[in-house]
Amino acid sequence: MLSVMFAILVIGMAVRTLRLTTLVIAWRWALGAALVWMFALSWSFAAPDREALQDLLWYAVSLISLCPGIAVLGARRPGSAAWTWFVVLPMLAVLGWPMLTVLG
Repeated sequence: MLSVMFAILVIGMAVRTLRLTTLVIAWRWALGAALVWMFALSWSFAAPDREALQDLLWYAVSLISLCPGIAVLGARRPGSAAWTWFVVLPMLAVLGWPMLTVLG
């Protein structure tokens, strides 16, 4: 848990460096992944008897952890904003489709 908090701190400190670059979108994905990671880790300790939901959360963590790297691949101007809409989000939709079987 401490390492995830440290990762959030480091990601938060990087915002000044990345502010004027196209890597801001990847930074946002990394921050979101760290927050979802922290939520899933705390949920694992809070409700250890709900294994199906834990598996769903850890699958979501693994999917969101892929997004910063994929966002870096498209961090070129002028198409950096469109990359998220046409590559990263459809990737999440396709790879996240199996999560619906757990919810349904």
